Amino acid sequence: MRMLGMLFRMPAHVAILLSLRLAMPAAEIHDGGLDDGNLRFIGRWDRSDAAVAHSYWSTAYLRATFTGTTVRVRLATWVGVEASIDGHAVAGVPFPGGIDLTPVPLAAGTHTLVFAAAGQNHELAFQRLVLDPGATTQAPAERPLIEFVGDSITANGGRVAADKTSAEGPATSNYSWLAAEALGCDHVQVAFSGVALVTGSGFFGDRTGFDRWYFTLKNCNHTADNAPWTFTYAPRLVVVNLGTNDMKDGKRPSDDEFAITYASFLRAIRARLPHSVLVGMRPFGGFQGGGVAKAVAVLTAAGDPAVRFVDTSGWLAAEDYSDGIHPTVAGHAKAAARLTEALRAVLAEPAAH
Repeated sequence: MRMLGMLFRMPAHVAILLSLRLAMPAAEIHDGGLDDGNLRFIGRWDRSDAAVAHSYWSTAYLRATFTGTTVRVRLATWVGVEASIDGHAVAGVPFPGGIDLTPVPLAAGTHTLVFAAAGQNHELAFQRLVLDPGATTQAPAERPLIEFVGDSITANGGRVAADKTSAEGPATSNYSWLAAEALGCDHVQVAFSGVALVTGSGFFGDRTGFDRWYFTLKNCNHTADNAPWTFTYAPRLVVVNLGTNDMKDGKRPSDDEFAITYASFLRAIRARLPHSVLVGMRPFGGFQGGGVAKAVAVLTAAGDPAVRFVDTSGWLAAEDYSDGIHPTVAGHAKAAARLTEALRAVLAEPAAH
């Protein structure tokens, strides 16, 4: 009570200064930690844990700009990663608790970092960047965001050789990654091997389709502890490449049947992303391509002004596939070049309102 009385007897100007100081927000700290507002977490990340940012879906990544000559990444668990500094791929060296991305120090200055999960079965458990003493992060350039929705063709890199047993290329060789980077855009790959659009079809797990999986925080490896996705980011474009796996008991739906589910899927996305342009791609192999075109036409006729169809006919030849389904590394690059030009035209259109 005595202290309270002293506060009331303060001179007016002192009390005002004290009030202002108490009201001032704390200075932002740009040290590479989880609270650093300069870090960009691209993709579907779980930020509910104050100690770890957990990524989900294929090749989610962290983008950062930092000063100094070294950078390390602390991780709660070890996973496969892809990383680049100033646009050049780097091979990290493990150290206790993470990865040293600069065993050979960089030149002094400002640098850009992209640190990604290596593919659909790798999830980052990011804790912080470790920078030089006195170094800081800086606000990176803002970039439009493209979300790609698909199966293994979108989730993984290209196969190295033209046979079924060859390893996939790096995740950064995927057509979606390459096209978005060529356009100067950030990118999200909500994609998983073997999954179809329509529940009951496909080749993964219980055959739940992307008509359900798309709306979840976690990828298809998480069947018991998943949660709804809250749409915390709004892509400029949502590019859907689905239909290749839509088979049930060896049979494919007709174009009219597939168009019904595809149109319903696009409407469900539209309800959550009213300002995104929705792009339906004809799958590279042509599977269900007629149904995709019909679905886009249905939404356009119903008055949705921001739905587009990308016809991929003729983009890839037989030699661009490793198994008739999955593009090779060269095939992904070839498809990416064509998709870049198709999406460049869409990005040039006024944003949807």
